[in-house]
Amino acid sequence: MTTAIAIWIALGIATISLAIYRKVLAQHEDTSIHLAHGGVSMVEGQAAMATKLAAIDKYGKLLTIATFALGLAIGGVYVYEALLAVPV
Repeated sequence: MTTAIAIWIALGIATISLAIYRKVLAQHEDTSIHLAHGGVSMVEGQAAMATKLAAIDKYGKLLTIATFALGLAIGGVYVYEALLAVPV
């Protein structure tokens, strides 16, 4: 059980770290729409940033789901063991 809790904590830290990384990365994002011919390089940069943020979002969702599922499993095992320990 201790190993599962350690893994759950590590997953939680990884999820929070990824969220902080995404927040820092998104601060440098240019949200303006560039339509002029001179903004072609800016459009490419925006597309690259959007792709990177989409990938980070995908992994963030997966980590969040894994953290939540493992937490539920640990909670379920804890409740099950507590119910077994109650004398009848």
